[in-house]
Amino acid sequence: MKTKMKLAMCGMVVVGLVIGTGAVLVADSLFDTTQATPSYVAPVFEINESGETFGSAMGVAFEDLPELTLVEGNNGIIGYARTSEIHGETPSSPEEAGRIQEEIARNGGVRIINVYESDGITIIDTFTIGGNSSYFESDTKPDSMESLYENFLESLYSD
Repeated sequence: MKTKMKLAMCGMVVVGLVIGTGAVLVADSLFDTTQATPSYVAPVFEINESGETFGSAMGVAFEDLPELTLVEGNNGIIGYARTSEIHGETPSSPEEAGRIQEEIARNGGVRIINVYESDGITIIDTFTIGGNSSYFESDTKPDSMESLYENFLESLYSD
């Protein structure tokens, strides 16, 4: 009797192990964790007649930025600035970096670039980089990036 009981217990343990192993294998095949789920998908931008991409840079990785980035100009006009001009020159040496910094310092730490229609040709405003831009001198200074974005969206859709 004791032998049958021990044999039955061993059998139940083996059955339990087989069922448990099978459940793990099934779960593993259903929830394949070896493949990474993409958390970022590069955006698709509109293209103008000159073949330049244009659109918002919000949430876009640096390497995927459009050639013309959506901005609000100094006079409140919504348009596009050349992304390369927004980011400025990339120095190829420490000497060149010093020259670029000296040039910016001579201009009071400010660079002013053009704002274009989506065609990348028609100039409609200017955009100030650095210094105290007129947007931030106003009484509507945003207290967070969310409020800055909300102000921007509101300006797009206001009459």
